[in-house]
Amino acid sequence: MYIHLPICKSRCIYCDFFSQTNAGLENEIVDLILREIDLAALKYPDFNAQTQYLGGGTPSCFSDSNIKKLLQAIRSNFTSSGDDLKEITVEMNPDDVDLDKLNSYREMGINRISLGVQSFDDRALRFLSRRHNSKQNLSAINLLQKAGFTNYSIDLIFAVPGQADSEFFQSLETAIELEPAHISLYCLSSEPGTELSRMLDSGIICALSEENQAVMFREAIIRLKSAGFRQYELSNFALPGHECQHNLIYWNMQEYLGFGPSAHSFYHGSRWGNYPDLNKYFEIVKSSNLPHPPEEKLSAQRWAEELLMLSLRLDEGLNLNEYHRITGHSLLDGKKEIIEDLVKNGLAEIKSGSMCLTIEGLLVADEILVKLL
Repeated sequence: MYIHLPICKSRCIYCDFFSQTNAGLENEIVDLILREIDLAALKYPDFNAQTQYLGGGTPSCFSDSNIKKLLQAIRSNFTSSGDDLKEITVEMNPDDVDLDKLNSYREMGINRISLGVQSFDDRALRFLSRRHNSKQNLSAINLLQKAGFTNYSIDLIFAVPGQADSEFFQSLETAIELEPAHISLYCLSSEPGTELSRMLDSGIICALSEENQAVMFREAIIRLKSAGFRQYELSNFALPGHECQHNLIYWNMQEYLGFGPSAHSFYHGSRWGNYPDLNKYFEIVKSSNLPHPPEEKLSAQRWAEELLMLSLRLDEGLNLNEYHRITGHSLLDGKKEIIEDLVKNGLAEIKSGSMCLTIEGLLVADEILVKLL
């Protein structure tokens, strides 16, 4: 289960997720998400949730009482009697973290926090228009540990314009020393319509070269693995047993339902996305209808393409027998020369019936996918 809570106190220059800065809409948004959950429960009565992820937006700027209502609605509609969700994650901004909120979260059964640190370098944080500073990052992590949260993740961004390799590596080392269970590592990207995109297009700033980005990412992988982290997905590193179970559902093409404006779902071979428009979302849910266009039924070919795209992000790689079962043909035969070249050049390897990308292959994963699709 995913719930999108589309309110932020301010907007970061790189973010293209659907969100608003009008906190006065919080209660109405929550009430309508609750109604959407009830409507979905009638249409999908057999769906049984295993995980819950609250993202946004900034879920931590929502009141504890509203978060509790949403979790209660999921439990009552989509979990078996007596069972509970095995993983409940809430995204938090460091400046929202306090002991009262964390204790309240623990009482609700929330057992995983995704903390939007982004950097321990104040210059980078200011550039990214984050509301917090490095001191608040450290304080937030200290409070998480004090409140008993052992399963928390730190988000880090690299390749910030003007960022030296050493500045990023210092942030990374600080994160590692804090001993989180999980670190997500993202290369700063320019998305259409964002302030970052406008600044790059106008020449106000210059992006780091792809070569610089590759140096940072390659070295980060080496350092994280040396510290005991497993790179189980392209951008995600976890200590053993602390992989994000919710996100693995996405990457393994398992079923999930999403609620709130812009949230996506995949169920019974079909997928759909809620309208990323608050007025439209409000209007449709108030009329007791689900707020998305017609569902798209995935063809066998489309399913295979998505399986390929998602599986190659994982360290376990693409299960070649599963690909053959879905498509009726062998990827090794159909793309023989391409795959042989990838293996020869150290970009991929075939092991235990799966095709996996190496570290060098992950650096050019998008280019490899284009060749294989």
